[in-house]
This record gives sequence, C-alpha cells and structure tokens, in this order.
Amino acid sequence: MLHNLFASRRWGRLPDVLIIGAPKCATTSLYAYLSRHERFAPARRKEIHYFDENFERGPSWYSRQFPAVEAPRITGEASTAYLFARPAPARAAALIPAVKIIAVLRDPVRRVLSHYWHNVRRGRVKGDFDGYFREALSANHERETSQARLFSYYPVQWGFYREHIERWFHHFPREQFLFLRFESFVADTGAGMRRVFEFLELPPIAIPAGEAFNASPPYPVADNEITRRLAEIYRRENAGLDGLIGPEFVW
Repeated sequence: MLHNLFASRRWGRLPDVLIIGAPKCATTSLYAYLSRHERFAPARRKEIHYFDENFERGPSWYSRQFPAVEAPRITGEASTAYLFARPAPARAAALIPAVKIIAVLRDPVRRVLSHYWHNVRRGRVKGDFDGYFREALSANHERETSQARLFSYYPVQWGFYREHIERWFHHFPREQFLFLRFESFVADTGAGMRRVFEFLELPPIAIPAGEAFNASPPYPVADNEITRRLAEIYRRENAGLDGLIGPEFVW
C-alpha cells in the first residue's frame, strides 16, 4: 500500500521551508507534527542533506526529493547539519532565496551532552566521557580546520549558535527566520507549533500533548570541570545572541 502511494505521487518541487538545526533539539518531533498538516507535504525523508553532503547531485536531484505540490500546499525538509555546515547558507540562498527557515536552539551544554550520548548509543564515539571531552575542548582551543579533526569534535562547535546564525544572516533577511527555544517548545508543544503554523501561513491544527519522537533517554548532567568549561566557552561564543535573535536565547 505504501509503495503504491509513493509510486502515485509526482516528485519535483523545491522546498518552501528548511529546518536547519540544531541536533538533539526536538526537530524530529517538529517535522513529524508539521507533516500531519494537510497543507504540508513531507519530503522523501526528513533529512535530505543537499546543501552539505549531497550538493554535487545537483538541483534536479534535490527537487526530486519533494512532492510536486501546488499552492496553498507547501513542502520542506529538516537537515540539522545545515546550521553548522559552512557552505549551506550561500548554497541555499542561490537556489531558494525566498525559503522560510526554522531553527530550534537548546542550552548548548545540555545539547552537546545529549549529542554525545546519542553518538555513544549509535557507536560513533569511542572512549570514556572525560577523555572525549578533554580532547574535544583541546581541539576547540586550537581551532584546527583539518577535516578529520573538525569532524571528530564538531558537536562542541555546533553550539556556537551566534557564529552560525550570523553566517545565515549574511545570506537571508531576518524576517525569513523563526527561532524557537527548545525548553519552551517541549514544555508547551502546542504553543510552539502554533508559532510554526503562523510563520508558515498555515491554519493551526491540534497537536497531542506529551507526544515526542526520537527523544533521548535521561542522561547525567554533572557539575564538574568539563561542564563548567563548556558553559564558559558557550557564554563567550554566544555573547550577544539574545540581541541577535531574541531575549529568551540566554542559558
């Protein structure tokens, strides 16, 4: 049945909305809720990664990842690496300059810890917690740009929200963005989704309370040297973020 459904759909439309980040910030839930709206047609998969990993495939390939819907229906994707990927903003602006952009941001210390434990569960990280973060903090201090070094410890630098958002603002006007605070979104998902629907000019629909997707199990957040150093780094790197995108974005 599902195969026949997809076989009957026409594909070939560029996205109206991009959810660009951040990882471990409820973007899977946001995209799932959005996909329930009768006027939103989801892509072949949530994360297309065209503007970072699949750019060489070309715009025709990218358009085929979306259903060929017509207004008032819209479509879009949620590749959370776009927030961090340096080429993504310029590439997106060249192809879809009118796209609407959503980012969900979380306390960067808790976000990177959640990202770490997520990667541990997936077998992507080897070694103990202290050893990993001591090396990651050392790599950040050196700010080396070699691909291998940067890839190994990118979760720490993903929390430099101000730097990444300023890069996107170089290519898109502020009014094309909606920024959501993760903590507020999970506390009142209905209110958060009403903001999303309003931003996308969609009539609101009810979202069941307490329903989450891809949620991580509880993980420890200790008050120790590592978390204090992370907090200090993020305070420095994100100084002025509240003035850039809103007063609620201080942790």
